[in-house]
Amino acid sequence: MDFRLQIEAALQLRASLEMPGAAISVTAKRKSDEPQIGDVEKLMVRWEHPAYVGAVKVKVELYITPPERLYEYDQAAQYPVINDEVSKFPIMAATPLSIWADKIIAIAQRPMLKRRDIHDLGFLHGILTSDVERHAALNATMGIYDRNSEDIRNGLERDIVRNGIEDQTEFREEMARWFTEREMLFLKGDGHLDRLYQGFLKEFALGREMVHAMSVTPGKGSYESCGF
Repeated sequence: MDFRLQIEAALQLRASLEMPGAAISVTAKRKSDEPQIGDVEKLMVRWEHPAYVGAVKVKVELYITPPERLYEYDQAAQYPVINDEVSKFPIMAATPLSIWADKIIAIAQRPMLKRRDIHDLGFLHGILTSDVERHAALNATMGIYDRNSEDIRNGLERDIVRNGIEDQTEFREEMARWFTEREMLFLKGDGHLDRLYQGFLKEFALGREMVHAMSVTPGKGSYESCGF
């Protein structure tokens, strides 16, 4: 049975139990009939109910990687909360440790610097304490994306990253697109944006130093060193 139909059937059953009359459909945009490691499967989930006008659409992207490479990826069951309403069902989500590693790897691989990564890494500053766990998280994420520490080190040293990090004005302008005008006034007045930026610089420097050390140590800094 096609995986899309399996997902659609499971979601339809769950929706019917929770809200009879609901209809769920799942469509897939695929590169080929036989996806390969490294491909991204794109799904569009559509939810409708006769008691509501319109539909809810959720885009889902699934990165294909060998299952064994996920064992070292730190994750935990979370219960989403929206408007004080707690989900009845948990979802597996990356922990702050994995998010930190994901951000370092993403900055190294993206064709441009996304300032929201500055916000996210700055937000994580002070939450993580173990360098040993950070090292393991970097290895796990590099394994998933089939990258080694030299790839990541070179990516972090690009001019597009260096120049983007130094442009604090662009960071503030990007945040203004994510937060309301009222929220931005509060964040600026409280000095929160400055603390986020300074926190990012420390987290980024730590990630860069770790990747550099891994790249110059024989046998370290690739998913192979994790036993994958």
